[in-house]
Amino acid sequence: MHKMTNFQCLIVGIFLSNLILVTIAQEYSTVHITKATEETPVKLNCTNNGSTSYTWLYNGAEQKTDSSIFQITNSKHVGRYICISLTNITFEAYNLSAPVIGHGEKSHTVIEGAENVTLTCTSYSSPTPNFYWALYKEKKVNISGGRLANHKIKTEGFKSELTIASVDMDGRADYECLVENTAGKKNTTTLLRVRSRLAPLWPFLAIVAEVALMAIITLIFARRAKAKSKKANPAPTESVNSNNEAQGSGAQHNAKED
Repeated sequence: MHKMTNFQCLIVGIFLSNLILVTIAQEYSTVHITKATEETPVKLNCTNNGSTSYTWLYNGAEQKTDSSIFQITNSKHVGRYICISLTNITFEAYNLSAPVIGHGEKSHTVIEGAENVTLTCTSYSSPTPNFYWALYKEKKVNISGGRLANHKIKTEGFKSELTIASVDMDGRADYECLVENTAGKKNTTTLLRVRSRLAPLWPFLAIVAEVALMAIITLIFARRAKAKSKKANPAPTESVNSNNEAQGSGAQHNAKED
């Protein structure tokens, strides 16, 4: 069974000259052709408008058939099919493929106070998937639907971007991107890390601390070496004084004798 979704667009035109109201019906359908083969073709039906003349276009090129039913026999023939008749019908044919998330960051580091931090989630799948964002701290918080004023989501086609207006030191969290379509779903998680504003100074402060420590160690060793040198070679103060006293006494004795 091939899933088909139908939409109808009503176009109204008014001719002011004679006030004639013109109504044209335009239908739009989506159909997946993942299993289309020669034996099991996918049939596009254009017989519900009572017309007897049909022209088919495939991605803008006219096809060699005037039948009301167009058969797709190859799953690779994705694209836009248009049946031109009394009521034009457009069919978007695609292959079903479950979401596969492209390579993303396992962690993202920012500095405290960073603004407009963007996390990106990309998934090429068919049909075009829906993206849902959530964050985890103590509990799960759904972000999709504008539930957090500080977070904005922009999704276009196969890519979704989550932008955080500003990040403080409490902004560390796991951010989950969930991608889902009719063929399946897939999720990925990115850890947002927040570093202090002083983080860029840490290497410089480490060098200063290392130099200061080396200076202190050098001073300590110098003082210890000096102290050991004094103990090994004490100053001869007592013997020198004794010799001086003896010499002084002898000189006095000789003076008396004279």
